[in-house]
Amino acid sequence: GAASRCGGESLSRSISDVQGVRNHTIRARRMGPYCAVDTIIVVDARISASAASMIAEAVHDRVLADFRPLVTDVLVHVDPEGSPQSHRLETHAEELPAEAVRHRSIGPEA
Repeated sequence: GAASRCGGESLSRSISDVQGVRNHTIRARRMGPYCAVDTIIVVDARISASAASMIAEAVHDRVLADFRPLVTDVLVHVDPEGSPQSHRLETHAEELPAEAVRHRSIGPEA
């Protein structure tokens, strides 16, 4: 799938290495020779929206720094851990083996 051509497991490791990320799901799409990455990160539900936004920004910057020029766009969604109203990101065949849930977006893109 596109995820393996857009960084695969090393992309997943870059996201996991960001402090505050407890889990994540990735969807990557090819755009010609480049890739766009959508990720849902799971963070501690007790932290502030501001802290969650800072973690999302760190993920965004880390992926761009680690995967330029291949990855040109990164969209980060944030979910609180253990949300009872969550559902999985539909990633179809492009999903990497990481578990995450989505319930709402918090951060600069919201």
